[in-house]
Amino acid sequence: MENMQISETLINGLRVCAQENHFGNQILYDMCNGDLHPWGDSERFADKMWIIGRSYAASPERRYKWEKEKKKEISHGDGTGDFFYKTAEYIQKDRRYNELKNDLYDIRNKGYCYNGSVDDRAQLIKSISCVAAFNEMIKTASKKYDKGENKDRCIDFDQDLIYKNQISFCSKFLHFHVPNIFFIFDQFSRDGSCLLCGERARRTAYLKEGNVIIDEKTKHAINTCSQPVKISFNDIQVTMDDSAKKIIKEYLSHCVRAYQLGCFIRKISCSLSDTLPFPTPRIIDTIFLKTKSE
Repeated sequence: MENMQISETLINGLRVCAQENHFGNQILYDMCNGDLHPWGDSERFADKMWIIGRSYAASPERRYKWEKEKKKEISHGDGTGDFFYKTAEYIQKDRRYNELKNDLYDIRNKGYCYNGSVDDRAQLIKSISCVAAFNEMIKTASKKYDKGENKDRCIDFDQDLIYKNQISFCSKFLHFHVPNIFFIFDQFSRDGSCLLCGERARRTAYLKEGNVIIDEKTKHAINTCSQPVKISFNDIQVTMDDSAKKIIKEYLSHCVRAYQLGCFIRKISCSLSDTLPFPTPRIIDTIFLKTKSE
């Protein structure tokens, strides 16, 4: 790819996005730093769920919806944070917890090369699998908490309530623990990734930094800058229900788009005299959030 094919205004817009560093996010990264605060303690685990979930409007407290015409009185908790402490205890007693902890330990100091390598593909699969497994643990723990808080109420927690998938929260929580591996996912980042990296995207997009128009040439360059990483849902070896499968497939596609943007940034950076910062999931998320439709 020749640098002259990519506009200077786009490069400058990407550079501004890459340099953003917010004090609040750094507090969360420090809080989740395993060298400073080891993973294990249940109260610390609960507080991290509370702070990250509420800071990022993705709290697992918003955990269920009623089946049609079955809404009844239910205790949500007493406002003391008990939900997070009890849920954290249930998660840590889950048979899948140690496997998740070991997987996070294995990748804690790793990152992507953004070159389509076998190692990058393996790390992408592991990250998506961790998000899927953590989602299942949170749903299971939430149901146990509600059953314990509502023993005297006539509620069938398997039939009356549908427990929501928490992929947005899981991706954010795990990102702060292993920031160079986990891509953040929510509606805003997903929309930006589809606009910027979606091969079938037909809407004109622009990058808010510099109001840079993202034309078809730029989208084509992003999607052809390297050998694509091919991942299928069958690579994610986690047991889940149909609703979880649907959202994990969306997350998988989002991660592949995010990775492809990282490949694009890395490749154009190599041809610049003043290189762009090396792409990270945080930088890529910032770019997606600042990509809007006209």
